[in-house]
Amino acid sequence: MMIWRRLRGLLGNIATWAGVGAVLGLLIFVVRYDAWRLPTANADQIRRWLRLFVSWELAASLWGALGGITFSVAVWLGARTNDVHRLSSRRMAIWGAVAGATLPAGLYVVRLLRGASPYFPTLWIVGSLSAIAGAGVGVIVYRLLRRASARDGSVPNPLLGEGMPNDILSPSRAHDRAL
Repeated sequence: MMIWRRLRGLLGNIATWAGVGAVLGLLIFVVRYDAWRLPTANADQIRRWLRLFVSWELAASLWGALGGITFSVAVWLGARTNDVHRLSSRRMAIWGAVAGATLPAGLYVVRLLRGASPYFPTLWIVGSLSAIAGAGVGVIVYRLLRRASARDGSVPNPLLGEGMPNDILSPSRAHDRAL
């Protein structure tokens, strides 16, 4: 059961991060390729623009999805709890920032290993923006987790460190009913 819950969480994180990546990619694309000039373009320019748009959106979504995988792994390794109420938005933001900056940092390391110059400000800017976006997505995921746990009626159990339904006592606490 826990494996399915984690897999569902992984897929949810991938979808959330890919969606944010697609939106950010759309904004960057509109600014970079002067999309507001599209109504005055001819058919060849529109086809070229659409090909660029599709490839740009796929790349941005893939970037976001890789960030989602990295974020999920960071949460799995760093949370050490199944209770949403024991997590903090600050910690989720930090994990999100690390996950967002991981891909640009990896690209920078690959660039250095290939013998290129260490001075590459564009990658630093992209890494910083990815870290900021990752922190924002981390907080969004945290709030979605809190909302989902509040909706299904689980509250933290201070003794076990996990959630339990409000109206049902767990079988291991059946002796409490007798008292």
